[in-house]
Amino acid sequence: MTSNNNPLLSKLYIHVDVGGGETMVAGQLIVDRVRRTGAFKYARGYCRDERAYPLDPINLPLVEGAIYETPITRDNLGVAGALLDAGPDDWGRRVLMALLDPPPSNDLEFLLSGSGNGTGTIFFTESRGGCAMQEVPVKMLPKEFQSLEDIMETAIRLDEGLPVEKEKAMFFEYGSGLGGVRPKTFVDEVQYNKELGEKRVDRWIVKFPRKTDLVDHCLLEHATMKMAKEAGCDVVDTKIMETARGPVLLVKRFDVETDGERHHVVSAKSLIGPMPENAGARAELESYPNIGRIIGQVSESSEQETRELFRRMLFNIAVGNVDDHPKNHSFSKPPGKKQMQLTPAYDVLPTVGIEGSPQAISVGPFGGHQNPKAIASCAEAMGIGEEEAEEIAQDVLAATKDWEEKMLDEGLTPKEVNIVRKSMASRAHVQAYLASMGSEEREREKRTKGISMSR
Repeated sequence: MTSNNNPLLSKLYIHVDVGGGETMVAGQLIVDRVRRTGAFKYARGYCRDERAYPLDPINLPLVEGAIYETPITRDNLGVAGALLDAGPDDWGRRVLMALLDPPPSNDLEFLLSGSGNGTGTIFFTESRGGCAMQEVPVKMLPKEFQSLEDIMETAIRLDEGLPVEKEKAMFFEYGSGLGGVRPKTFVDEVQYNKELGEKRVDRWIVKFPRKTDLVDHCLLEHATMKMAKEAGCDVVDTKIMETARGPVLLVKRFDVETDGERHHVVSAKSLIGPMPENAGARAELESYPNIGRIIGQVSESSEQETRELFRRMLFNIAVGNVDDHPKNHSFSKPPGKKQMQLTPAYDVLPTVGIEGSPQAISVGPFGGHQNPKAIASCAEAMGIGEEEAEEIAQDVLAATKDWEEKMLDEGLTPKEVNIVRKSMASRAHVQAYLASMGSEEREREKRTKGISMSR
């Protein structure tokens, strides 16, 4: 990891992992601060290689000679979203600020400094020269977990902006990527099968608590993810690890195979593309129906994944997860495949403290309001029939019906459950939507038709 802290740094070479531990120069990024725009161009050799794939199939299609410009705005500093997805998230930036002296001072330096430390297959260098595959060091989960207490203490100090020993901060160097501001790092858990003589490496994100949390977020996220799975959502695996300083959450990585092969990952936010200034246009683009349309453009299983997205939306509404922003929905291209697919859901839990807010992603044509009319409009726009939508709503309500008991079983205290109650009151939105569908009347119509047919 390097950073020259050069405020004039304006050019980076983009390398991608094409499988088997081999990287290729995929293109070049140049940011022109005078013209207030950034430009990306694919390398000729990459375009002509059969292993090549577009870094963003919508905004950066793989076309030899094409130049893709990104204006410098308050949302996007001249860097295409797919490239920013490969860089450090907010937490990763905090770690780099603590590790480097002097710290990175602009987006390109953060991309360079965090190259290979986050999610996906993209790497960055200042020179065109070969980019050796940056092998992420294997940080084994110790058989005795006492060492995690020290790691947690360091995470808390980093989160609060307090000084930490560089040797301890180094553990978090490889813990950034999609997923926001919460303290975390990556660890690998090695499993041995002595009978078969095989070794399997399970790769996890370890998420730590914050002192400002109103409830134990590790337990809350684990309990919510289990309910999401019960509701039929495709979610990442999670588990709780107890330490002397309290529980930490382990989240199974979806971007790395057990053999170390990486998935190319792009967030829904990046696939949506640059945002217009008009609030109405922004709401239309950052909407569940529009993400559904994106699924239709990039996935070979578009119908199945569109229904999965609708199911996730109803579950988010039911549990009061209003932090369902487009960065929390992603697409990946698995090794050896050409098309992308919707990744398993992650970062799903009630948003405590801002209860009653609309969803971060628009539900209907008028923003994130969760009323039955908006949900019905969303289902129609996504091509989901009323009976199927009704079945999905029933699944979501059934999985969250006994939410208090489930959260208590996972270790949350009665006081914490009471705090979460305000968020979980959002189940009423899904109940109202289900009631608006007139399922009893439709059942009577079915029975009447059956009688008529039998006559």
